[in-house]
Amino acid sequence: MRAALKVGFVATAFLLVSGRVLADSTPPVTTSTLDGVAGQNGWYRSNIDVTLDITDSESGVGETTYWVDSESPTTIQFTSATLSPFQNNSFEKGHGSSIDNWYGGQPGFVLYYRSNLFSYDGNRSAAMAYLSVDPTFYYWHNEPDAVMLPDGETVVISAWARTIMFSGDTAYFEVWGQDASGNNDTLIATSNVVDGFNWTWQNVQATFTVPAGLNYIYVKLGGVGTPAAIIYWDKVEILPAGGNAEQVEFNYATEGQHILHYYSEDNDGNVESEKTADLKIDTVIPNPWQNFIATDGGCNHCYDAQVEVEDITSGIDVSTAEYRFYTEHNLQYWSDWNSVSEVNKVSNNQPAGDGEQAFVYLIPPELNFGDSAHPPWRVQYRVCDLAGNCSTSPAYDIVTPWLATSDGGVFIDGDIVVPTSPIGEEFAHADMFASNNYISATSETGWADADYDSNNSDLASISDFVPEYDNLKSSATVLGGILPGASGVYIVHGDLDMSASIVKNSYTNASGAFVFIVEGDLTLSTELDVVDTNYSVFLVEGDVLVTDKNAETISGFFIAEGAFDSDTTGDSRKSLTIKGSVLALEGYITNRDLGTSGTYNNSNTPAEYFQWRPGFLVNDALNFMLNGRENEYIWNEIGNP
Repeated sequence: MRAALKVGFVATAFLLVSGRVLADSTPPVTTSTLDGVAGQNGWYRSNIDVTLDITDSESGVGETTYWVDSESPTTIQFTSATLSPFQNNSFEKGHGSSIDNWYGGQPGFVLYYRSNLFSYDGNRSAAMAYLSVDPTFYYWHNEPDAVMLPDGETVVISAWARTIMFSGDTAYFEVWGQDASGNNDTLIATSNVVDGFNWTWQNVQATFTVPAGLNYIYVKLGGVGTPAAIIYWDKVEILPAGGNAEQVEFNYATEGQHILHYYSEDNDGNVESEKTADLKIDTVIPNPWQNFIATDGGCNHCYDAQVEVEDITSGIDVSTAEYRFYTEHNLQYWSDWNSVSEVNKVSNNQPAGDGEQAFVYLIPPELNFGDSAHPPWRVQYRVCDLAGNCSTSPAYDIVTPWLATSDGGVFIDGDIVVPTSPIGEEFAHADMFASNNYISATSETGWADADYDSNNSDLASISDFVPEYDNLKSSATVLGGILPGASGVYIVHGDLDMSASIVKNSYTNASGAFVFIVEGDLTLSTELDVVDTNYSVFLVEGDVLVTDKNAETISGFFIAEGAFDSDTTGDSRKSLTIKGSVLALEGYITNRDLGTSGTYNNSNTPAEYFQWRPGFLVNDALNFMLNGRENEYIWNEIGNP
């Protein structure tokens, strides 16, 4: 009797605090998933595969609507297989405590009744209240009105339960099948359980595949509890598997930043609040690279260089802007990549921020190739956009110093490798010969022969080139305080500095043949420009060094066992014309750089210009001094190359 009073007390208590719940007032839930080549900062570097997953655990998903930006919406409606419902599945029909089409199952100290105290759908629910010493499954069932379902169909049976039970007690339902004659009843599936005391309605489901021959389906709605329990059941539905979950897939490919809008509606008309997701697509690298400019810097062989680039979609990622430079000086070649010093807007030259979509300048620090460096000099840039697409610029040649020859041939005991001259300018205007197999220069005549076998190959000393050299030295006159005005062979035992103090008009205006032997270095610290009838040969056992950065002309045929250096200061901005020729057994150092500004610059004027004087070949007096005999001339006509 105490237990019975307790059950009644609980029921009465709930009557005072509870109310009716309307049928399916919960909207569906839609989530979006984006798939593609993920970039950075939420961007994708490919088309985006969009998946909308929609769930509704009650009436099922009815339709989903989506659109991008201000486009027209697209609505997808879902249709499910038509399944016969259970009769009176919300328990609205009945008389008194009995419920049409539903029956109390397990007998015992149990009350089966139609309740108007709690309901999930409509106004009624199927309730049971019982006392039990042993755990017994008490239940409502609809076996006499079993529903025929298609063989092999996968379905979901859904019901709602509200429980007043002790902890550990459970409410659940069983799914049973029987054949067409109403026999061979077989347990097919058991739902998930609801445990203990629950103020709110809980959804309980079982998913199964209808077995062949047992396709008349009914349920047992019940629970197991001791010593007492009250269980309410409502809205028992048969749903197609997947009817509570739907999916929409589409591909989006429009470049740029867009907003996806979407929402869903269930079969009872509950509409989800609108949701959004960002669709950010950038598949294009920053481009184009344009308007590269290099101007003179603050030192010789120093340049300020900049280039323009844009990214019209996600915009430039400023922190990724880098540069590197190229020089063959000291075998450095390409430097490491380093950050540029500035990224500025082209529109106003103000600093650019991340995501700038208009053209920007990439400006590295001043490029210092070194005073003794020689071209080629190059610079290259790279930068990424906010999506992670990275672009590398072409390698830009800075307008570099170059040299040219005229009227005479060029022979190098090795490869001919010289800086590239501007378009339309030729390195040579006659024939070129290289003992090795590489010539990088061009000739106006087109006469060029690599792998050339010459008697002048492998020269090691002046005597190899001038057979009478020892006799010349023994008979030479020691040079006085100034250069002479009379033809002859002169010698300096040591270095010779040809400064303004020893280069006088008496020499520069003198006609004749002169041979100067220098047993050290020859330094040219002033201009050396002579009349066209002055033929001077300098036989130098050391280096020929031009130390006057303002010198624009030196005249003579210079033969050196050392090197020829056109500017030892490394700071000359003037072109040097050599009227004659230079034969340097240890190579040529051409350090002059005219820069990029001024009337005469690297774009239109060679930094060193070797101008051959054919008179050196046919001057009998000079040839007699060098060879000890008169020359014989044999003329033959040759064809074009």
